[in-house]
This record gives sequence, structure tokens and C-alpha cells, in this order.
Amino acid sequence: MGILAGLFLTPPVIHYQGIPYPLNRHKVIVTGNPVYYLGRHFHPVFWEWAYVIWFGQHDKTFIMQYVKKRLMPLSIFSDEQTFLIREITDIFFYLEKQKSCVTDVSLRDINNLCSRFRMLCDYHHDKIFSSSCQYIKLACWDEFNGLLLDQAERNGLKRYLFTSDDVFEQEITILQPTKLPIDNSVILTKDKQVLWRLIEDALFLRELRIKEGSNKSGKLGMLSEGTSGIGKSLFPFKLLELHGLSQTATDTQRLYKRFTAGSEYTEELILTLFDGGSVVCLDELNLAPELEDLMLQLLTGVNRQMKKASKSGFMVFASQNDSRNLGCSALSDAYLDRFHLCRMEAYTEAEFLDAASQAKHPEPEEYVASFQRNRDKYPLMVNTRNFFENLDKRVKDEEVESRSELLSGRGLKNSSSP
Repeated sequence: MGILAGLFLTPPVIHYQGIPYPLNRHKVIVTGNPVYYLGRHFHPVFWEWAYVIWFGQHDKTFIMQYVKKRLMPLSIFSDEQTFLIREITDIFFYLEKQKSCVTDVSLRDINNLCSRFRMLCDYHHDKIFSSSCQYIKLACWDEFNGLLLDQAERNGLKRYLFTSDDVFEQEITILQPTKLPIDNSVILTKDKQVLWRLIEDALFLRELRIKEGSNKSGKLGMLSEGTSGIGKSLFPFKLLELHGLSQTATDTQRLYKRFTAGSEYTEELILTLFDGGSVVCLDELNLAPELEDLMLQLLTGVNRQMKKASKSGFMVFASQNDSRNLGCSALSDAYLDRFHLCRMEAYTEAEFLDAASQAKHPEPEEYVASFQRNRDKYPLMVNTRNFFENLDKRVKDEEVESRSELLSGRGLKNSSSP
């Protein structure tokens, strides 16, 4: 109970930062997430000492008014605004009915969606989209498809937003990243280029917040989930560098730091990064439960003393393996609600062939076949990371590598790591 322990005294008091506040002169307002959220409970003492109000789901009128308020700063014709309000409201209630949403759709999602729509219009205005309708549909897909665990429901969302798969494939690839990898350390297939753009768009959303001087617009975190070794943590790191951020920058808004669960990070360091408007890259988020209480607070845009940062721009790029994997804990609903969720699918055989061809491998089909044989034989040792590490090495050293060693896959087996 902590600060509420004084409720049992006569007269009752509440202690905050060591100072007692008698309840005959002060009132306490307590808020909390629903009791069905993971790790939440409703203490019985509240039934005796508090007047309890349960908030129900938002109705359609409230959502429409909220969306209208978020869109008001934008220069949109009235007829377009009416369409956008209706479209965003409809998608909110559509998602509420889906059974595989990893967490409830919230006002944070609507807030981030409206910011994303603005960002797409501002940063991709030179593309061929001719109306706000196309931008908002793409913004909805970018914002929400990661919420759905079930592939059938993701396909349903696609059909709900776009008239056909052909229209979806055309529009999802129209908007191209502004920065592309400059070497073979990252090779973007068609599907992974869409994910690369999403991460870059998160940086553009951060730039909008810096221009506004506020951390209150949209979500301050992006969480990428997928299997091991497919680039979940590599993509943000590379994009940060391409956009001029570094781990040694003196300008704190151009500074980022990388951490892995269990590494040498401290609460004091993270608070310093928050206050300076810096970026945190955190690998294996669901293996760092000790950070949850702090991050839950900072990702709202204020610290534990409810003070905003000295500089805007704080952002967290987090990654994790599937929470259903052994040893990985599930994140709470409140934690998930603070992140834009993004799912990074495993590479297909066609993507492996595409990557090997882009890297100008002399025999891409044979290399992919060799990798797949080794992965089947050593499933706990060989993953996608080994594919790219060895691919890069073989391209550089092909003059001194014999064809027999290339096809045998000995390099894959010997250089792989658990």
C-alpha cells in the first residue's frame, strides 16, 4: 500500500515524499488501469475508504470529438475533416471487436494515429497520393496491424482498409524511405523495406515533437517483436546513425544509447537521457522487468515528479523475441499501450534469395540452400543473423574461398553462435 498506509490511522493521513497530509483537509484521487490487466489488482481497502468510479468504454460521440480536437491544428478542408473523423472513429470500433488484439485500443493509439497522419502528409507530401483518404488508410495500417496477433485478422484489417490485395501492395510500397543502407550490413528486401520505413517514420514523429517542444504528441516508444537474428535491433541502430545521431554526440537531442536487458544501465542514466531528449535502444525488453515502473512513467512524457523534460525528443526503440518463447515474460497491457507495436516476420526463401542477389553473391541459390540445410541441422545454433554475417564475408573473400567450401556450408556451421 505504501503511501496509502496512513488511511488506517485515526484521523486518516496520507504520506507523500515524507510529508503527512491529513484527510480532513485534503482529498486523494487515485487512478489505475483495469484489474484484468496483467499484474494489476484492486486492493480491498479501497472499498472501505474510497468512492469508486468505473469508467466504461468510450462511446462513438466521444471518440469523434476527440479525433476532431486532434485534427484541428491541421489545414484540412471541412469535407475532408468529416471523412477523416469518421474513418478514424470506425477503425477504432472495428479493432475493439477483434479477438487477437494484444491490448485494448486506447486514446493513445488514436493520438498517435493522428500524429502519424500529419507526419505522412508532411514528410511524404511529394509522393503520388492525391487525397487525405489514401494517407489515412495507410496511417491506420501502419499504426494498427502490429496490434493483431492473428494473421487472419491482419488480413481482415487489410481488406477493411483497402479494396483489394493489389491496391494494398501498390499503396504500401509507394512511400519510400528517405535514407537507405549504404553497405551490405543491412540488405532490404521488399517486405523489410516497409518495416524500415516504419522505423524511419518513428524518427519523423520524434522530429515533430522536437519542433513542438513537447513529448505529449503521440507515443514515445516503438516495440519490434520477432524471431531471433532478423534485424529487430539492427534496423533502428542503423537508421539513427543514417539520420545523424550517435552514441557520442554532445547535443543530447542527437544522442542515443544502446542497452541490452541485464547490461550496465541505471535509473539515473535513463532519467538523464529522458531529460536531454535522447534516444534509448533497448534490446530484449521482456527480459528487463525491473525497468517497467520507470518506463511506464517516462513514456507518458513526464518523470516521476510529473515534470516534463528539459528538452523534448525522448524516445525508446525496443525489441524482443516473441513473448511466447521460453524464458520471455509477457509485457503488461499498460506497458504495451505505450509502444507502437511492430511485428517483424521471419525471412522467406524468396527474401533470402533476394538478399543474396542484392549482395551480388556469385551463386545465390546454392548459398541459400546451404544455409537452410545448416539451419535444419542446427536449429538452436543457426539463424538469420548467421545468413547475413556469412553472406557478407563470402562476398568479400570469394577470391580466396573455394567453391566446394561455399557449398559445404562449413563456414556457416563454424561461425554460428547460439
